[in-house]
Amino acid sequence: MNDFVEIRKAVDVLVRRLWLIILISLVAAGAGYGISKSQTPIYEATTTVMVGQLIQTDELSRTNLLTNEVLAKT
Repeated sequence: MNDFVEIRKAVDVLVRRLWLIILISLVAAGAGYGISKSQTPIYEATTTVMVGQLIQTDELSRTNLLTNEVLAKT
């Protein structure tokens, strides 16, 4: 029974201080957002899509397939 009373007291304290917990969380989130927006980005990524000619043949040779594989890896 004593454990239940201790848990009940802890829950009561958390409920009474809920506004403070929420306020601190919002201030910390706002500060983190503000700091991250004020910093200059360090990493930047770019990509390029290469579009080649479509192979319009009924029979694909090994050379065509190897060329396409090399272009895809590039």
